[in-house]
Amino acid sequence: MNRTLILGGAGFIGANLIRSLIQQGHKPSIVELPDANLGRIERFNNRINVHSAGLSEKSLIEDIIRQGRITEVIHLVSGLLPSSGESDFQAEIDSVVKPTKELLPVLREYGCRLVFFSSGGAIYGRGPSTTLAEGDPLDPLSYYGKSKQLLEDTIREYGVKEGLNYLIIRPSNPYGRFQSSHGAQGFVAVAAGKILRGDLLTIWGDGSVVRDYLLVDDLVSGVLGLMESGRNQGIYNIGSGRGHSLIDVVRMIEGVAGVKARLEFLPGRSCDPVATILDISKLRSVIPFNPLGLEEGLKIYLDELRGNAF
Repeated sequence: MNRTLILGGAGFIGANLIRSLIQQGHKPSIVELPDANLGRIERFNNRINVHSAGLSEKSLIEDIIRQGRITEVIHLVSGLLPSSGESDFQAEIDSVVKPTKELLPVLREYGCRLVFFSSGGAIYGRGPSTTLAEGDPLDPLSYYGKSKQLLEDTIREYGVKEGLNYLIIRPSNPYGRFQSSHGAQGFVAVAAGKILRGDLLTIWGDGSVVRDYLLVDDLVSGVLGLMESGRNQGIYNIGSGRGHSLIDVVRMIEGVAGVKARLEFLPGRSCDPVATILDISKLRSVIPFNPLGLEEGLKIYLDELRGNAF
């Protein structure tokens, strides 16, 4: 854990991982594209090593791994959203899927464990039940989910054949510190920002779609706990184990913020399963894990949003 490289570390989840690693006394290394927005991680200044490179620059990443004696590589790189189309999917194959496959022999050579962030919702699609476990069949409805399945299959196959150590993380819908309320992803963040600002909030469908929402602090705690546990070649859901509809989320935000939402409803999207709740019993069999409930987490996140002018 003391020599960690984060690929795509300048985003919302990466910034929270960096924060926790620094608090534990580590100095993580980060690889980001030259034109990436580093605003979230600039605050960490000299406590991190930042390198500019694309995922396809294998020799440069290999140099970083060798010189930094890296033992853990956390893979957060993704260029897709659940609403992305086929052309975006093809571009993702070229810019993320293929370069990741080419990087796996490097990780094995240097004895690195790969921690890959997959999807805890899109990859399951319309599962056999509303509560989904790691062994359930995968049936992604979106190109975003399909890309995660491709990467999971690639990593697991290489792990079996060549002995690469890996953890595949299937997170639910995280929200919290460093997440923009002006973005296009993350219903809790978008809804909270629009409600606090008095903007119109669009809901796809009738608001009955159910998701599993997790405070990012709990996600990071789960990931680092798994890494510290020494587990290898495993897939783990990390969520709250509880489901809330979109309307539930809106009403909770209204209650915590004391503000009434302005809503518009548009036709539902085919890429949205009706309900996705993660079974976290496998995770709990390995580490203690007791995530906050949504209302408690919203109080923490809304306080932060108010402090940053939404």
